[in-house]
Amino acid sequence: MIGSNPPAPLNETETRALRLLLAGRIAELRDRTVLVHLRERGLVRLSPEGWEITLTGHLSYVQALFDAL
Repeated sequence: MIGSNPPAPLNETETRALRLLLAGRIAELRDRTVLVHLRERGLVRLSPEGWEITLTGHLSYVQALFDAL
């Protein structure tokens, strides 16, 4: 969001969850509570089609990848 504070950095579990969600392999996620936590942070949302990553979630994931370099 323009003009708002960026979300806190992703931890390893959150990064892995977003990676699985992006790859369409969410069934491999063992701890589904991480999705609830990510939803509370505005990084994912539950739609009629299933879990989706928000724009903020995409940006946070890209930032996590960049920080890992």
